[in-house]
Amino acid sequence: MAVVTGFYFVMLYDFRGLRFLAACLICIPLLYLVLLIPQARGCTVSLEAEADTVVREGLIALTLTVENRGFLPVSRIWIRGVWKGPGEEEQKIQRWLCGIRGRHVTRVCLEFPALHCGRGEFILTKAGVCDYSGIFALPARERGGNAEVCVLPRLFSIPRQVLDPAALRIRNGERDGDVFVRDFHPGDSIHRVYWKLSTKTDQLQVRDREESASVMFYLDGVGKLRTRPKLWDDFLDRACSLMCFFLEEGVPGLQIVWQEEQGEACREIQEPEEVWTWVYALLMQKGEIPLREGQDVFPASGFCLREDGRLFLGEQCVYE
Repeated sequence: MAVVTGFYFVMLYDFRGLRFLAACLICIPLLYLVLLIPQARGCTVSLEAEADTVVREGLIALTLTVENRGFLPVSRIWIRGVWKGPGEEEQKIQRWLCGIRGRHVTRVCLEFPALHCGRGEFILTKAGVCDYSGIFALPARERGGNAEVCVLPRLFSIPRQVLDPAALRIRNGERDGDVFVRDFHPGDSIHRVYWKLSTKTDQLQVRDREESASVMFYLDGVGKLRTRPKLWDDFLDRACSLMCFFLEEGVPGLQIVWQEEQGEACREIQEPEEVWTWVYALLMQKGEIPLREGQDVFPASGFCLREDGRLFLGEQCVYE
């Protein structure tokens, strides 16, 4: 009986209120959708790193910039991205920005701990603008969707006894120098006399070799420790600390030699500032790597930093 009574009253109703309600539910969201189109076209999302390099155990700071160039305010903007930290698993990041007024720029800072040495990258995968009702969303314009940061090793003090005074006189050996001929001087060995040329010039000439001023410094763990973050961090900390220490203590230069997939690579460093240039290129894997051919891997005349962190001078361990 109650069902029949209810049906009777519904049949007597003219549905004008329901038609008005249905019109509101359809027209208002459509109006928001129409307004959303210029809002999405007027919003630009960009990403940049506050610093290109960060020392390990510091903070990596990235800045998300949202610019609303339209006159109308924006209800909400959502941003999604992926953070790939060196030696870490990927992290999916999502941020919501609400209430951005017209002709306004909003900035959001993202911070990540720099746990390991290497190349960190934040990839902005998607950004969208929501309408006032939260029903519709359109993609925003992206400008500069990726940001790269290099996490550099830390430096620590090296005891002065590591660098023996004799080490300053280390040279690369006769294979690395350039042969030239000069006049004979008292004290020169008779075995160095260039007799064939001496007979033509009527003056004794001796073969001499111009020694390179740089000290050989071999890195044995570069190709073996890249996939082991903790050991890789300790190795780079010690390698860079030793390089800076040698150069600050008066070593005229270092010829760094390490192993890459393409072969044995080398680079000469003469100033402590150049250590950071070298390690940045090593970690970011940017630029051409000069290869070294026809040389012994560990000659007795140079330093060698083994993968376990021990420093050898020839066959003698001078620092552990």
